[in-house]
Amino acid sequence: MSKKPTKSFKDNGRMHKKGNVVHPAFDDKGWHPLDTEIDQARDKSYVKTIRPRSDGQRGLMEAIKDYNLTLAIGPAGTGKTYLAISAAVEALEAGKVEKIILSRPAMEAGESLGYLPGDMHEKMAPYLRPLYDALGDRLGGKKVRQYMDEGTI
Repeated sequence: MSKKPTKSFKDNGRMHKKGNVVHPAFDDKGWHPLDTEIDQARDKSYVKTIRPRSDGQRGLMEAIKDYNLTLAIGPAGTGKTYLAISAAVEALEAGKVEKIILSRPAMEAGESLGYLPGDMHEKMAPYLRPLYDALGDRLGGKKVRQYMDEGTI
Protein backbone atom coordinates (compact mmCIF):
# COMPACT_ATOMS: atom_id res chain seq x y z
CA MET A 1 0.00 0.00 0.00
CA SER A 2 1.55 3.29 -1.07
CA LYS A 3 1.13 6.51 0.85
CA LYS A 4 0.70 9.85 -0.89
CA PRO A 5 3.55 12.16 0.09
CA THR A 6 2.25 15.24 1.86
CA LYS A 7 5.41 16.75 3.34
CA SER A 8 6.81 19.94 1.95
CA PHE A 9 10.49 20.36 1.30
CA LYS A 10 12.61 23.45 0.98
CA ASP A 11 14.73 23.85 -2.15
CA ASN A 12 16.83 26.93 -2.85
CA GLY A 13 14.67 29.13 -0.65
CA ARG A 14 11.35 28.06 -2.23
CA MET A 15 8.73 25.78 -0.68
CA HIS A 16 7.24 23.04 -2.86
CA LYS A 17 4.43 20.75 -1.82
CA LYS A 18 4.81 17.11 -2.85
CA GLY A 19 1.79 15.28 -4.17
CA ASN A 20 0.40 17.82 -6.66
CA VAL A 21 -1.09 15.91 -9.56
CA VAL A 22 -1.56 17.33 -13.06
CA HIS A 23 -2.87 15.30 -15.95
CA PRO A 24 -1.29 16.50 -19.21
CA ALA A 25 -3.53 16.16 -22.24
CA PHE A 26 -2.01 13.43 -24.39
CA ASP A 27 -3.59 11.92 -27.45
CA ASP A 28 -4.97 8.41 -26.82
CA LYS A 29 -3.37 7.21 -30.06
CA GLY A 30 0.13 7.59 -28.64
CA TRP A 31 3.24 8.49 -30.58
CA HIS A 32 6.58 7.04 -31.59
CA PRO A 33 9.39 8.95 -33.31
CA LEU A 34 9.42 6.49 -36.21
CA ASP A 35 5.66 6.69 -36.95
CA THR A 36 5.07 7.96 -40.47
CA GLU A 37 1.46 9.13 -40.11
CA ILE A 38 1.90 11.27 -37.00
CA ASP A 39 2.68 14.45 -38.95
CA GLN A 40 -0.62 14.28 -40.83
CA ALA A 41 -2.57 13.58 -37.63
CA ARG A 42 -0.91 16.33 -35.58
CA ASP A 43 -2.85 19.57 -35.22
CA LYS A 44 -0.43 22.26 -36.41
CA SER A 45 -2.89 25.15 -36.16
CA TYR A 46 -1.76 26.20 -32.69
CA VAL A 47 1.40 26.89 -30.77
CA LYS A 48 1.19 25.47 -27.28
CA THR A 49 2.22 27.76 -24.45
CA ILE A 50 3.29 25.88 -21.37
CA ARG A 51 1.97 27.32 -18.11
CA PRO A 52 2.37 25.80 -14.65
CA ARG A 53 -0.78 24.28 -13.19
CA SER A 54 0.48 23.98 -9.63
CA ASP A 55 2.97 25.55 -7.24
CA GLY A 56 5.23 22.53 -7.72
CA GLN A 57 5.25 23.00 -11.49
CA ARG A 58 5.86 26.73 -11.08
CA GLY A 59 8.86 25.97 -8.85
CA LEU A 60 10.20 23.43 -11.34
CA MET A 61 9.91 25.87 -14.24
CA GLU A 62 11.72 28.56 -12.22
CA ALA A 63 14.46 26.10 -11.23
CA ILE A 64 14.96 25.00 -14.85
CA LYS A 65 15.22 28.64 -15.88
CA ASP A 66 17.57 29.65 -13.03
CA TYR A 67 19.97 26.66 -12.81
CA ASN A 68 22.11 24.69 -15.27
CA LEU A 69 21.20 21.38 -13.62
CA THR A 70 17.77 20.68 -12.16
CA LEU A 71 16.56 17.37 -10.70
CA ALA A 72 12.83 16.80 -10.28
CA ILE A 73 11.50 14.13 -7.94
CA GLY A 74 7.83 13.43 -7.44
CA PRO A 75 4.89 11.14 -8.15
CA ALA A 76 3.98 9.98 -11.65
CA GLY A 77 1.69 12.25 -13.65
CA THR A 78 2.82 15.56 -12.17
CA GLY A 79 4.37 16.89 -15.40
CA LYS A 80 8.07 16.56 -14.54
CA THR A 81 9.08 15.00 -17.86
CA TYR A 82 6.80 17.16 -19.97
CA LEU A 83 8.04 20.41 -18.41
CA ALA A 84 11.69 19.35 -18.73
CA ILE A 85 11.26 18.40 -22.41
CA SER A 86 9.34 21.61 -23.10
CA ALA A 87 12.12 23.69 -21.56
CA ALA A 88 14.75 21.76 -23.54
CA VAL A 89 12.87 22.26 -26.82
CA GLU A 90 12.44 25.98 -26.14
CA ALA A 91 16.16 26.33 -25.35
CA LEU A 92 17.08 24.42 -28.52
CA GLU A 93 14.81 26.51 -30.72
CA ALA A 94 16.09 29.75 -29.12
CA GLY A 95 19.69 28.71 -29.81
CA LYS A 96 20.59 28.54 -26.10
CA VAL A 97 21.68 24.89 -26.43
CA GLU A 98 23.03 22.91 -29.38
CA LYS A 99 21.87 19.44 -28.36
CA ILE A 100 19.25 17.65 -26.24
CA ILE A 101 20.49 14.53 -24.45
CA LEU A 102 17.78 12.11 -23.35
CA SER A 103 18.61 10.40 -20.09
CA ARG A 104 16.53 8.15 -17.90
CA PRO A 105 17.14 5.26 -15.45
CA ALA A 106 16.77 2.09 -17.51
CA MET A 107 16.48 -0.44 -14.70
CA GLU A 108 13.02 0.46 -13.40
CA ALA A 109 11.67 -3.09 -13.70
CA GLY A 110 14.90 -4.82 -12.71
CA GLU A 111 15.50 -6.02 -16.27
CA SER A 112 18.89 -6.31 -17.87
CA LEU A 113 19.03 -4.56 -21.24
CA GLY A 114 21.49 -7.14 -22.57
CA TYR A 115 18.83 -9.85 -22.54
CA LEU A 116 16.19 -7.83 -24.39
CA PRO A 117 15.90 -8.39 -28.16
CA GLY A 118 17.05 -5.80 -30.70
CA ASP A 119 19.73 -3.14 -30.93
CA MET A 120 20.33 -0.47 -28.29
CA HIS A 121 17.69 1.90 -29.73
CA GLU A 122 15.05 -0.85 -29.66
CA LYS A 123 16.04 -1.85 -26.13
CA MET A 124 15.81 1.71 -24.84
CA ALA A 125 12.58 2.65 -26.68
CA PRO A 126 10.16 1.54 -23.90
CA TYR A 127 12.10 3.50 -21.27
CA LEU A 128 12.32 6.63 -23.42
CA ARG A 129 8.68 6.52 -24.56
CA PRO A 130 7.50 9.32 -22.22
CA LEU A 131 10.32 11.51 -23.53
CA TYR A 132 9.42 10.69 -27.15
CA ASP A 133 5.76 11.48 -26.40
CA ALA A 134 6.63 14.92 -25.04
CA LEU A 135 9.06 15.63 -27.90
CA GLY A 136 6.42 14.65 -30.46
CA ASP A 137 3.83 16.85 -28.83
CA ARG A 138 6.19 19.84 -28.78
CA LEU A 139 7.95 19.41 -32.15
CA GLY A 140 6.00 16.94 -34.29
CA GLY A 141 7.28 13.60 -35.53
CA LYS A 142 9.00 14.91 -38.66
CA LYS A 143 11.12 17.45 -36.75
CA VAL A 144 11.97 14.90 -34.02
CA ARG A 145 13.15 12.40 -36.66
CA GLN A 146 15.21 15.13 -38.34
CA TYR A 147 16.86 16.14 -35.04
CA MET A 148 17.52 12.49 -34.14
CA ASP A 149 19.09 11.79 -37.54
CA GLU A 150 21.29 14.90 -37.20
CA GLY A 151 22.33 13.94 -33.66
CA THR A 152 20.73 17.07 -32.20
CA ILE A 153 18.57 14.83 -29.99
